[in-house]
Amino acid sequence: MKTFIKKTTIIAGILLTFASTGVIAQENNKQEDLSRSKANHLLSDVWMRDPYIFIGPDQNYYLTYTNGKMEMPVWKSTNLKDWQKIGEEYTMKNLSYYNQLLEQQKELLKERKEAKLWAPEIYYINNTWVAVHTSNLKQSTIITSDTPEFSTIKEPMKTEFGQNHDPSIFQDNDGKIWIIDKCAEIQQLKNDLSGFIGKPIKLNPANRKMGHEECQIIKFGNKYVWFGTAWSKDELRKGTYNLYYATADKIEGPYSDRKFAGRCLGHGTVFKDKKGQWWCTAFLNGNYKSPYEVNKGVNPNIATSMNKQGLTLVPLSIEMIDGDVYVKALDPEYANPGKEENQKF
Repeated sequence: MKTFIKKTTIIAGILLTFASTGVIAQENNKQEDLSRSKANHLLSDVWMRDPYIFIGPDQNYYLTYTNGKMEMPVWKSTNLKDWQKIGEEYTMKNLSYYNQLLEQQKELLKERKEAKLWAPEIYYINNTWVAVHTSNLKQSTIITSDTPEFSTIKEPMKTEFGQNHDPSIFQDNDGKIWIIDKCAEIQQLKNDLSGFIGKPIKLNPANRKMGHEECQIIKFGNKYVWFGTAWSKDELRKGTYNLYYATADKIEGPYSDRKFAGRCLGHGTVFKDKKGQWWCTAFLNGNYKSPYEVNKGVNPNIATSMNKQGLTLVPLSIEMIDGDVYVKALDPEYANPGKEENQKF
C-alpha cells in the first residue's frame, strides 16, 4: 500500500509539474503572440495618451497613461498582452496642496474648466514606488508610495518640485537619480527625493534642438541614449508625432546629432521586456472624427497617426555598431521618416 501511495504521489507530482509547465508555456506564448515585425494594437476600448510601461520588482509589467482626468490609472500584466486594471486610486485631489493650486490658478481654470493630470510615469527606486506627472495647473508632482496603486502617498518635495514639462526619471548605474524634462534639461535629485542637487543642465543634440516635449534617457552599454518628441513638420500638430534620439558618453553630454527613432512613436516609452527585447509604446495622436480610423496617408497640414485608439506596442532594435548606439523600429511602417519630414536623416 505504501508503495502504491508513493507511486501515485510521484505520478501526481509529475502531472502537476507538466500542468504548471503548460501554464507557464501558455503564458509565455501569449507574449510571443505579440509580433516582432509589426505594431501590436491593444486595449482598443481605452482612451489614452502618453502610455508608460516598466517592469516592477515582482517581474510584472506596469502601465500608466494620461486619461484626460485627474486620475493616474495603473494596469498590470505578466506578458504585455493581457492587462488588468489594478488602480485609479491616486488623483490630484490626494495632494495636500491641491486646494492651494486651485486657489492660485483661478483664472487659468476659467479657461481650462477643470484640473487635469498629464503624462504620469511610475518607477521602483530604492525600494520605493515613485511617480511623477505634470498637470494643467502649472505644477508638476513627485510622490512615493508603498504600493503600485499609490492608494496612500508621501510628498517628498510638494510644490518645490516646480513646473516641469513631462518629467521623467533616470537612475544611473552609480545610483544617482536624475529628472529629465523640458526637452530637455536634467537635474540631479537627492537620493531620498526631497530636493534637487545642483542646477539644471541644458541638453541639445549637436546639430539642432531635439524637439518640444517628453524626454527619456536609457543606458545602453556605456552610452547614454536620450529620446525626445517632435512633429515631423517641426510645427505643432503638423505631420506625424515622432520619436528622435541622440547619444553621449556622459549624461551631461555632449550629445551626437539628432537621429530618427520611429514614426508615430512620439511620447513613447522605450523599454526592455523580460526576454531582453526592446519595445516602444505609442498612441493615437491625430485629427480624426473616429478614434478607430487607421492611417490613410499623411496630410502634412494636420496631425496624422498610424496608431489606433488604445495602447500600441512597436518592436525596436537597439544595437551598438562601431561604438555608437542605433535605434530602429522593426515595423517598416514606423521605421523611416515620411516625405514631409523637415530634416534629412
